[in-house]
Amino acid sequence: SRINSKRRLAVIMFGVSVFIFLIGSPFSPFANPNFYVFISGLRSSYVHFLNIAVSLVPNDASVLTVNNLFPHVANRLNAYVVPYSLGRLPGYIVNSNIRYVLVNAYSYIWGGQLAASYALSHGFGLVVDADGVYLFERGYSGAPLLTAPLHMILPASSFFFVQGSPVRVFPYSGVPGGVVYYWPSNVSGGVFWFGPYLILMPGSYVATVYLMIDRPCNGTLLTLDVSNNAGAQVLVSRTVYCSDFPKPFVWVAFKLPFNVTSPALTIEIRGLNPTGVSGVYFGYVVLNETKVFPYDT
Repeated sequence: SRINSKRRLAVIMFGVSVFIFLIGSPFSPFANPNFYVFISGLRSSYVHFLNIAVSLVPNDASVLTVNNLFPHVANRLNAYVVPYSLGRLPGYIVNSNIRYVLVNAYSYIWGGQLAASYALSHGFGLVVDADGVYLFERGYSGAPLLTAPLHMILPASSFFFVQGSPVRVFPYSGVPGGVVYYWPSNVSGGVFWFGPYLILMPGSYVATVYLMIDRPCNGTLLTLDVSNNAGAQVLVSRTVYCSDFPKPFVWVAFKLPFNVTSPALTIEIRGLNPTGVSGVYFGYVVLNETKVFPYDT
């Protein structure tokens, strides 16, 4: 009958829900502690190194992490998360005996700066520095057990622009993230884009910025730079000229090599002072670490 069919369907749906909970929920006793690591993204090397970092944390050890990484350790009784809404670490975390801190290069806006600052100011050493995965351990003084150069693709949508500025956002299938930022012609001055506030450990890096113009022009187009501490420390700066573009509507790569000599928690890659001699499209940034420096606490 129709009633029996509905009951059978309800029982099947309930069974499927229970199965998904048992294998996938961090609160399930049967869940793989690293389940979320394997589904967190498509960057296989990053996922691999994150899996290793999590495996280095003993199951009974206290670990402080951030919102975007908390699912990877959420089934641990001694796992703590830094709420983004707080301007400082909660007292119960500061006063507890945190043994490990786990963050990644792109976790600033989820509390990564607070967690990394806590590690750097409370006697932690870097155990893992691999493709933007950072694991700190209290009292550790040796070289990192695992290192690998960082490689990140940062779409335009991961950067910020000033509300009320002339920046427009357009869909564009030919770039990572599927959108571009556009600064129109005949509008000069101000900030095109800024961010995304990366956490970087000591090393040599190259940020490659992809730009495109929409009309032939002459003269200066804009300035690119990489900065730390809200722009107070400029690590590298480059002027972009109209002559850098062979023709309109062709992506051109601009390389910005820079060094980070001590842990930097607020790295920005910025586009500044557009002149308006042509409309400019900002597509994405590729960030590569070319050399991992020794970490010294």
